[in-house]
Amino acid sequence: MPYLFSACEIARLAAQVEAKGAGFYRCLQSVSQEPQVAEMCAFLAGQETQHETRFLRMAEAHAGSEQMHEYSVDIGRMMKSTVSWLEDFYAKHGPEHGTPADAEESLALAADLEEQSVETYSRMREVYISRFSPLIEKILQEEQQHLRTVAELRNSLGT
Repeated sequence: MPYLFSACEIARLAAQVEAKGAGFYRCLQSVSQEPQVAEMCAFLAGQETQHETRFLRMAEAHAGSEQMHEYSVDIGRMMKSTVSWLEDFYAKHGPEHGTPADAEESLALAADLEEQSVETYSRMREVYISRFSPLIEKILQEEQQHLRTVAELRNSLGT
């Protein structure tokens, strides 16, 4: 069953996911007990904020466009589930709770987030044919690098 989304709608959802991702990394940085994990989280928070800005620019450029993109999977649901997943994390580890996150848990959560981003943006790239395809490709490559960074840190810490 195909799902139809406007380009603006998809870009706004992606910006929301990236904003939540940046918040996730800032939160994880604040509760991490491992300095290397906190450092990685600070870097990734900055990267996610840059991605949010790029997607917002895409949304602005497509505002008012009636062009719809057909997806074989519900990209909107994928993105919304990521937002829900991040909100669950905040409920446990948010600033008001301050629950420490050990390195293993932190890196597993970061890997899950990056895997979801790579899957979502890979599907988005398949269909989103526009002048923004190179931008989506660049963001996807950066998300794939984030996943490798998390994996390398997990290996080096033995988690």
